[in-house]
Amino acid sequence: MANAAILALMITLQIHPIDPAVSDTMRSDARLIDVCFVDPHHGWAVGDRGTIWHTDDGGRRWQLQRSGVACRLESVCFIDAHNGWAAGGFSHPYTHTGSGVLLSTNDGGRHWQPIPGLVLPPIKRLRFFNRKHGWAVGCSSAMFPSGVMTTDSGGRTWRPVTGAKPADWVGGDFLDPHNGALAGRLGTPAMVRQGGVEPVRMGSFGLRNLRQVKLVAPVYGWLVGDGGLVMMTADLGASWQSPPGALPEGLTEHFDFEALAVRGPSAWIAGTPGSRVFHSPDAGRTWHAFATGTSLPIRAMTFADDRHGWAVGELGTILATADGGQTWQRQRAGGGRAALLGIFADGRDVPLELFAKLCGEEGYLGAVELLNRRDFQRPASDEVPAADRAHEALVAVGADAACTAWRFPLQQEGLMLPAERIVDGWDRANDGVGLSELQSHVVRRLRMWRPDVIVTYDANPHGKDPLGHLINQVVFQAVRQAADPTSFAEQITLAGLQPWSVKKIYAKLPPAVHGSNDLVTDELAARLGGSLADVSSMPHGLLDDRFTAAPPRLGFHLVHSDLPQASAGRDMFSGFVLLPGGEARRALQPVSPERLEALQWAAKRQRNARAILEQTQKDPLGGMQLAAQSDDLIRGLDADGAVRVLYHLAGRYHHSGRWTQAAEIYRVLVDRYAEHPLSRTALIWLVQYYAGGEPAWRIQGAQRFAVRQASALSIDTSQQENRPDRAAELGKLVERIRPELFARPELRFPLAVAHRRQGYPRQAERYFLSLTHGSRRDCWWECARSEQWFAEPKGELPKSFLSCVVARRKPRLDGQLDDAVWQRATPATLNDPQKDDAGQADARQNTTPSPATVMLAYDAEFLYLAMRCPRAPGIGYEAAEGPRSRDPDLSAHDRVEVFLDLDRDFATYYRLVIDHRGQPAEDCWGDRTWNPTWFVAAATDGDAWTAEAAIPMDQLTGRYPTSRTVWALGLQRTTPTVGFQSWTTPAATNVVPEGFGYLVFE
Repeated sequence: MANAAILALMITLQIHPIDPAVSDTMRSDARLIDVCFVDPHHGWAVGDRGTIWHTDDGGRRWQLQRSGVACRLESVCFIDAHNGWAAGGFSHPYTHTGSGVLLSTNDGGRHWQPIPGLVLPPIKRLRFFNRKHGWAVGCSSAMFPSGVMTTDSGGRTWRPVTGAKPADWVGGDFLDPHNGALAGRLGTPAMVRQGGVEPVRMGSFGLRNLRQVKLVAPVYGWLVGDGGLVMMTADLGASWQSPPGALPEGLTEHFDFEALAVRGPSAWIAGTPGSRVFHSPDAGRTWHAFATGTSLPIRAMTFADDRHGWAVGELGTILATADGGQTWQRQRAGGGRAALLGIFADGRDVPLELFAKLCGEEGYLGAVELLNRRDFQRPASDEVPAADRAHEALVAVGADAACTAWRFPLQQEGLMLPAERIVDGWDRANDGVGLSELQSHVVRRLRMWRPDVIVTYDANPHGKDPLGHLINQVVFQAVRQAADPTSFAEQITLAGLQPWSVKKIYAKLPPAVHGSNDLVTDELAARLGGSLADVSSMPHGLLDDRFTAAPPRLGFHLVHSDLPQASAGRDMFSGFVLLPGGEARRALQPVSPERLEALQWAAKRQRNARAILEQTQKDPLGGMQLAAQSDDLIRGLDADGAVRVLYHLAGRYHHSGRWTQAAEIYRVLVDRYAEHPLSRTALIWLVQYYAGGEPAWRIQGAQRFAVRQASALSIDTSQQENRPDRAAELGKLVERIRPELFARPELRFPLAVAHRRQGYPRQAERYFLSLTHGSRRDCWWECARSEQWFAEPKGELPKSFLSCVVARRKPRLDGQLDDAVWQRATPATLNDPQKDDAGQADARQNTTPSPATVMLAYDAEFLYLAMRCPRAPGIGYEAAEGPRSRDPDLSAHDRVEVFLDLDRDFATYYRLVIDHRGQPAEDCWGDRTWNPTWFVAAATDGDAWTAEAAIPMDQLTGRYPTSRTVWALGLQRTTPTVGFQSWTTPAATNVVPEGFGYLVFE
């Protein structure tokens, strides 16, 4: 094809991008999440990839309707055969926020229209009482803090329902617009009364996620959830009790319930696996279990009358019954099982490029089982939960599902816990049998998905990855047990699953390690519209906090095969045949030669751009030139490709200390690609950059001008004064084009700082007032309330604070803490947020250290730090060897981190780290090239290690603190293999800035 023709086709692809996710082939096996029938004939089912199936003959024929969207649809509601709504949403990369989508139709779905102008969070459930009045529940957001909203305009406008605490609601039901019940993750039920969300005071459901609620007039209702949970209410959700009759003995432990249908006294329940439907005809007094003929998870059910019902779930499965649920027939499905199953602990460990190749490009049906969760210690502050984002990421690369187990919690990242400590945590959550429960869980999932090939962690018996090694060993044993009908036999005899033999197991190898099956990430996936690296980039952003370039190669090694050795081959599916269009592989879409050639040309441009980025990473001068030549770098790329390159380039500039260039590139991204999801991240960065005092000093400050007083600084004052103005200008842009982003505190607090520096404090005060008068009562509310307290002190300061005492004489930096200033200073005590310091040392084999303490002081030149950290028993504390190095990796050492947020924007801050050897490290807003001059000394004090430090004030700021100056302050200690301590809550090894307390200067 001539170059001109290629360019013409590329322009066409950029103007009218072809999203492979919206193809009928991909939608055929998309997970279905909700189903609605208005009578025994007319019904709709919705799910991933914007899928909407419709029938007008009771399901004998199901036809796809054009939704016009490619995102996940999670709820559908029709009030008659013509008028209906479908809702769902999607996540934004790196920010872990999301946007809701609401569609409506007045012709039975022949035409679906998005309702314009909405700024809703992702929606999990919605229902309408009539053409005007309805409700919806889902993720919480800054504009809808409770995650509950109502409408009286048919969905054109929505009002938030007040609620004191944000929550992630999975299910809910209302009897009228003012009274309802809610079900959320982490065992969180709630009720809605007269337009407000109220907590339900009752015993904990533990780690179970509550999945679905159905209410029955006048006051009754049902609640189902993980671990076979079934509850009933007689007061519209104010309290919940077990049903009067128990479900069949021995069955519920094998099921996580999610699907619930209720008609009068009759209830039907199903879930994962989908092999059984449980039915009670008499309000829970008696129960029956009926086989469905499928093992795949059932996500939703509905009954049009007492006999005709439908169930929907994985791989586009739709089941129907005409006898009240006693027998079920499959009306349609896009497959019967998964060919490929990944088994990992965390979504970030999943090799998305592999699933893009095997599932998205080659059509093998694939799923991922994530065995662990990290939200039990401190509920995640992400708007969209990690489990939802993992599933969305897998669907985006062509796979079918990612499921996250609820029973097996992990402590925070960065603790480097040994295998026995990991298992100990599982045991505490599972009555002492955590490892055997995990074994049973994996066997059950193998028998449910019935994969041919498994991908998991590599064995690592020497302790470098104890969690990965544990899972590797569990998987190996589970593969043998899944094929053995005598292992976990109750899964077969009671739960209706069947033995299953896996053909191959592959291990994912560490970076840069070659295996028997290596994957080149630059390989073109034509059916997905780009290289494996490119099509996986945005899905990785749903899981990660920051951009990381895909490695050029991923290594996999065949570690088990039931096939003859000659059949193993270099292809993961060699040695056996799965035909396209069969039960484990979707039909393959042909790719036209013209489109293939255009995609190859675009992929080559993308590879060239990445190569240039790699070459300039170590060349500051080349990087400066590259910023000025960004147009050349992205020329010929489609919008997604151009944004990825710009975002990658800007991120590298940020983390290498070239922030001016980062700002230039982010601004190009925002100006040219305002509608792209990554423009949200760029806008937040730009506002924080221009508003933050630490970035301003990083660019203009004392490191480059060896001076001591602000008046003597050689700074371009016009540029310095312009920074708040630029932040405010960007704020107005965000308010105009992204109102939902403008409502987020991580953007508004920096803007409040900018407004104060502009001389407009009332704008900041108005925001704090609106936040404190709202319904949310989280740490952002405490931050706003504290700002009001500083302006007008009344009562107690809402957050923790520490006095920074005046050092009348400079302390001698020897680590001994015997100076007069430390005798006067008030120590901040760092405790384990889980209170393990106080009462669970025995469970940790007496390895938990006593609380650490930190003190701060200052004089006209320095900020002084002092810390005392009791040693953890049984942990080695080696002495430092050799000279100190710049920016050492201290992750394997007992260390204290001090976070200094000088302008209280809770976004940008300095981070100072000292470990038990006295080794320091530091960064400014994630930039480790910030290398201030500071002084550290360490010593031992009996059973504790101690340290002192002094950092010149001019390394931090040109606005020296005076009496009653207030900085935001974070203090935390991480002891690898042992635990975590902090001064404030919430806190985490991955810092939570809005949890900072305050440092008040005497």
